[in-house]
Amino acid sequence: MKKFIGIFFVFAMMLSCMTACVENPESETAVYAARTERAGTDTSPVVIEYDSLDRKIKETCFYFDGSIKFYTIIEYYPGTDTTKKKTSYRSDNTIFAIEDYDTNGNGVKTSYYDKDEKLTDYLICEFDSNGHITKQTMYDADGNIKK
Repeated sequence: MKKFIGIFFVFAMMLSCMTACVENPESETAVYAARTERAGTDTSPVVIEYDSLDRKIKETCFYFDGSIKFYTIIEYYPGTDTTKKKTSYRSDNTIFAIEDYDTNGNGVKTSYYDKDEKLTDYLICEFDSNGHITKQTMYDADGNIKK
């Protein structure tokens, strides 16, 4: 019975996501999901939402009981399929990580936040001309290199 209830909650979440809206704070417009799909496993389901250009705009990870673990909003450089930023939120809608990407789609900075959305540390990655990571440096919130 518990498995049926868990699956029912996930299915209900998937249906509600079909008309979901993702706010894009930079453009102050709403991006609506054109389609959704289910991924993950039965015990850790994921709902993925896509925009009308078939770009992934949101991933929501659920617990088995149907409650949200976390979700990630994905933004793109205008007119491209290149990821610009991924912002990950806890179930209480507080940010726990922001990943920034360069125009080549390389993840150049990942910032981590505590439950009060205070920056705790961040990772800077450098890349060669082929897109391979050449250097990774972790910093604390004050910009000091962590060892």
